[in-house]
Amino acid sequence: MPYNARWPHEVHIYPKRHVSHFTALREDEVGHLADMLRNTLCAFKTALGKPMPYMMVIHQPPLRVETPHYHLHFEIYGMYRPDGKLKYAAGAELDASLYTLDTTPEETAERPRKALANCVTNPHPFRAGMGKV
Repeated sequence: MPYNARWPHEVHIYPKRHVSHFTALREDEVGHLADMLRNTLCAFKTALGKPMPYMMVIHQPPLRVETPHYHLHFEIYGMYRPDGKLKYAAGAELDASLYTLDTTPEETAERPRKALANCVTNPHPFRAGMGKV
């Protein structure tokens, strides 16, 4: 979770190697990315005991433009507050890009962190009796 998260449960995923475009990833990097996305989304599904709605954004420059400074990354925004209620962005938050959260990033990160550890050891927790897929 980034220190300056805008959403209660927000995760950023960056490749270790600097690449600008998704198409520049090697086959092994795509496999690692798939594992990271699967585990992160699993954590979002299980962190609060119910599936969490989320938005996933892929940041990359236009494909036919040379942008060596740009670093490909994914941002995933979980839409529930720590109490399990849906987070709505207020007009002031959207307009001024100043987001408010009910808790600190450290407190909010603890639930997904624990859920992520479970997802790594049990990649299909909903199939193991936690609920329906």
